Amino acid sequence: MDNQILRLEDVSYAYRSKDPRYVLRDVRVEFRKGTMYAVTGPSGSGKTTLLSLLAGLDVPTSGKVLFRGTDIRETDLLAYRRNSTSLVFQSYNLIDYLTVRENVLLKGPCDPDELLNRVGIGSELWGRSVLKLSGGQQQRVAIARALAGTSEILLADEPTGNLDEETETSIIKILTCCAHKDGACVIVVTHSSRVCAAADEVIELSTINKAVS
Repeated sequence: MDNQILRLEDVSYAYRSKDPRYVLRDVRVEFRKGTMYAVTGPSGSGKTTLLSLLAGLDVPTSGKVLFRGTDIRETDLLAYRRNSTSLVFQSYNLIDYLTVRENVLLKGPCDPDELLNRVGIGSELWGRSVLKLSGGQQQRVAIARALAGTSEILLADEPTGNLDEETETSIIKILTCCAHKDGACVIVVTHSSRVCAAADEVIELSTINKAVS
């Protein structure tokens, strides 16, 4: 059975200006469900831009981002972002005036308690403001929020970048579980060698901005 869910066909992206500067050029790569990918490369090679394109938050200058074989520009992009993708940001992007449980519920109807237990956030923290949590705890809440709903694609931008080794290990286990147990397509932008070691596939964005695997 073909589990391919996303494919980039000759995708290039340039910032709009009089002299366009290409961040990505001629990227061709595919992603499957049940697989965890690590996307690496030097700073400025377009890793976060790639994630933004996969999330439907931006569109390519040229080329196509295909979701189940259809160009996402030919679909309802809002529905695609809402129903098919979830994002975990390096900066967490939690709502600071809401509690832990309320942040998880933002994604939609779900059982926030089950999700928080799953990522290792105990019930004594559920009613607290997220501002009172450590960085590692906030990242776990962000992942729990991303897991709420039925998204088939989990996109994470440096989810372990600011975490200690023990917390990084627990986050890696959660991400691999999402792929291998839940069958999600998990795509992680990272500089971490430990995340790369845990991934099923590593995709490098070279200094000439062409994807190689």
